[in-house]
Amino acid sequence: MDSKKQVVLTRIGEIALKGLNRHKFVEKVVKNLQWRLEGVGSYLVTSSQSRIWAEPMDEESASPEKMADALNVACRVFGIVSASLVSRIGGGFEEICREANLQAADELAGHSKALTFKVECRRGRKNFPMTSPEVAVELGAFLLEQQPRLSVDVNQPDFVVYVEIREDIFVYTKIIPGIKGLPIGTAGKAMLLLSGGIDSPVAGYLMASRGLQLEAVYFHSFPFTSDEAKEKVITLARIISEYSGRIRLHIVNFTEIQVLLR
Repeated sequence: MDSKKQVVLTRIGEIALKGLNRHKFVEKVVKNLQWRLEGVGSYLVTSSQSRIWAEPMDEESASPEKMADALNVACRVFGIVSASLVSRIGGGFEEICREANLQAADELAGHSKALTFKVECRRGRKNFPMTSPEVAVELGAFLLEQQPRLSVDVNQPDFVVYVEIREDIFVYTKIIPGIKGLPIGTAGKAMLLLSGGIDSPVAGYLMASRGLQLEAVYFHSFPFTSDEAKEKVITLARIISEYSGRIRLHIVNFTEIQVLLR
């Protein structure tokens, strides 16, 4: 394994409270994220300790552009409450300081003024020689020494340096909100009556957010409704599928029945 590698870290929300069924929900998130990332590149998705990781498996998938796309996709998978692009490093506290200093410098690079920061550390690996508070204090002091334009604000900092010490060590500064909800496929299937308005796409999104696998039906009544209206519905289905995953859209030619009912 390289001494440093970028991976996408995602966090689960309410599914962490599912008790004995929790693993089924987590497995579904892993499966859904793996499927969604196939459109971006080659990634290995795994779960551990209430975290789900997407690791690039080739050089192209590890490029900054592809990793940004993977992060964006992860934030649009139901069941994920937030995601971060993180640096996975080996070693110990010296390596943490080196990587944190690089990321702090990146934060400062986009600003002409001084910035405030704080350090948050979670230590899952209990044999690490420093406690979480010790890492936070020592790392904060190191960054203040290395970056004169930084000062500490533990209440409302401009950015946070996050350190997670697990089997490997992860360092990052940004947390991107996800769309939360329950993973698609954990609550059965439902049919969505899809029209060209705003109500039905919103209803579809809300249904999918509670774990429903969607199919959709659209009643097409040409020439009373135009082919442009049908294309709009197809476009809406594609937009919903960016969040809900694959949708089967049934287009029903309804003109003859509509004429008979008039």
